[in-house]
Amino acid sequence: MTEFPTPPDDEDGGDADAGRILAPEELDIADDEHVTQIDDGRFVVSPSERPADDPVGVDAHATPEPVTSVTGTHDGSTVSALDLNVKKAPGAGDIDLTQATIQWVGPQGTGDSQISSGDVTAVQSDENPVYVLTTESDMVTVSYSLPNGAISTGTTGTLELTTASGGTTTVTINVPDSLDSSNTKVSL
Repeated sequence: MTEFPTPPDDEDGGDADAGRILAPEELDIADDEHVTQIDDGRFVVSPSERPADDPVGVDAHATPEPVTSVTGTHDGSTVSALDLNVKKAPGAGDIDLTQATIQWVGPQGTGDSQISSGDVTAVQSDENPVYVLTTESDMVTVSYSLPNGAISTGTTGTLELTTASGGTTTVTINVPDSLDSSNTKVSL
């Protein structure tokens, strides 16, 4: 049997707790104001307090949702709208996309918009409402009309999708030099 040294008394002005072994119940960090549980046994620790409206395990603090693909609608020379297929990142909490924003930076300028429930359609989801991603298998399409007109062939823009908690996914949109006029959709 291993013997552990007895912690020093506080007689010398030292810390009586220095070097002591913690009991398992002293290791429970779930109730700390700086900790959010994102999965069973997985936690995110942040330097600031957990928001009051963010119950433990419900938000995706540092884990944005991945954009799995982007398709553009075009007229043969310009892309005017985007469809983003979006999934919840592994380990992320539930994500309400109507609380998320999209920022666009392109050659025609910039634009910010809030995603509405009408912008979201289910690709694979058993959830109601479909704009809340609750499982990693949920996939939705977010439709987005480009601000300030369209983006021309051979140009690039950047789209940033940000959740209510600040998780961000950035996607670079590269429009090909030529677009197939027989199909109004293009993979970007």
